[in-house]
Amino acid sequence: MGGPRPPLPADLYDRRPSDTSTIFPSDSVSQYGQAPPMTYRPPPVPNNRFGPPPAFQQDDRFSGSDPNIAVLEKPLPPGVSLSSNQSPGPILSNSLPPGVTTSTAGPQLSVDVSQANKAYPGGIPPSPPPPPIPYDKSPERYEAYQNSRVSTVTMGSPVVQTYMQFAATTLGRDKTYRFIQYLCRFLSYYAVKYGAPKSLVLPLMNIKASVGLTRKLMRVGKPIDFIHNALTMYKSTSDEVLRVLKTGKQVFMACYMATDTLQWIHGAQVYRFKNNPTLVRLGARLWLTAIACSWLAGVYELYQIHIRATLIPPHLLARSRKEKGHTSNVNEEAQREAQALSDQHRKVTRQLIQDSLDILIPSHTLKYHSLGEGLVGLAGTITAFMGGEPHWEKLYANNKPTA
Repeated sequence: MGGPRPPLPADLYDRRPSDTSTIFPSDSVSQYGQAPPMTYRPPPVPNNRFGPPPAFQQDDRFSGSDPNIAVLEKPLPPGVSLSSNQSPGPILSNSLPPGVTTSTAGPQLSVDVSQANKAYPGGIPPSPPPPPIPYDKSPERYEAYQNSRVSTVTMGSPVVQTYMQFAATTLGRDKTYRFIQYLCRFLSYYAVKYGAPKSLVLPLMNIKASVGLTRKLMRVGKPIDFIHNALTMYKSTSDEVLRVLKTGKQVFMACYMATDTLQWIHGAQVYRFKNNPTLVRLGARLWLTAIACSWLAGVYELYQIHIRATLIPPHLLARSRKEKGHTSNVNEEAQREAQALSDQHRKVTRQLIQDSLDILIPSHTLKYHSLGEGLVGLAGTITAFMGGEPHWEKLYANNKPTA
């Protein structure tokens, strides 16, 4: 500290900012040889995109040396200039960035911010936004993206969408509740039979009773729908036998739904009927009659389908299957007729199986057979699934993504 300082270079005063390459360790722009020290710290930039601009400080470390030495540790931002009133300009420790200029006009060294930059916080203009990432919008790229995309949003799944649509319909909710009701009926019977604890049996029986009462409430007003369907069947069915059977099914179902509403009133304790067991048996008879009409109509339709199938020559069907590229109009018409008969046969057979299982439920209430509660509950569970499956498949076909 007390020793002599090294002599300054002889050409110190002839140097210009573009000529210097000397790096002075400092964190400020300084003018030495003046006292006392003064420090100016500008406030930080609000947007936090840049650090605060360098501080400007006067230091007396080189008070015995030339007072016109200026040290710039880091590049100044664009729009900042250095000026001096003395012809020997300040010596800069590194090169100036683009947009920074110096002038030599006096002994004082100052930092000026251009007028265009004063509108920005701290005088530092924000950097321009990065250029957008190029996106390939070609159909091939988009198709590859769609094929390889793995959806992380569960709600976009076709199964979830189908479930929401299925649960939003009255048919979907009724079949779901029916499935739960008869499944609990099946499980509770075998739980009691094999000595399960009451803590397991009672919840199943309570669910069965509460869901059954809920279904009765949901069917309030259904007689109007069945009467409307009866009128439609009577006007649209040309075959006399099918007209009587299908119209009779709708009429008996309307009467059964009316008694079902009365049973809900009794079960919800809105009004207690003294002859409620009679209402239960009457409803079971009406439901049994409606199922019998549907079953007979199914058998009659199967007979008609068999007769219509015998009218199609078998050799035409075989030839139309082999000659895929060259088929006559007769072969095409035979194919369409055979496909229509096949679809109708599948639909009628399914309904016939469903009616054969459903008829066990009211006949058990009327004690027409000795099957236990377990088999009746299993039959109701199967028919509930069969009744809701076509509706589910129809909704799922609309939501299923195309290949």
